[in-house]
Amino acid sequence: MTTAIFLGLAIGLALLSILQRLTTMNHTLDALTAEVAENQTVIAAAVALLTGLSARLHAALKEDDEEALLALANDLDAQTSTLAAAVVANTPAEPVAEPVAEPVAEPVVEPVVEASAE
Repeated sequence: MTTAIFLGLAIGLALLSILQRLTTMNHTLDALTAEVAENQTVIAAAVALLTGLSARLHAALKEDDEEALLALANDLDAQTSTLAAAVVANTPAEPVAEPVAEPVAEPVVEPVVEASAE
């Protein structure tokens, strides 16, 4: 009976250790998912900006409109700084290493040998 209790305790502690590791992995995955979403937002904004500028450029070239080309150049200069700042803000200089959780030492359970009554 005592051996079964210790065995049950050892299994419970092992399961708890696994649960802690899974929880840590889940938090890491959530952080990574949030980071990817932020990067996708910046990329989408950059694509929208460049698509709009391209459309305006084609229209100005088609109409041979020097004023529109000059306005487009001024907008491009202004928006380039904003875009560059957004890219820099969302691009880490070096990959950020996630802290590694110290492994939880699993208890060593010695089997209990009951003394025989002689």
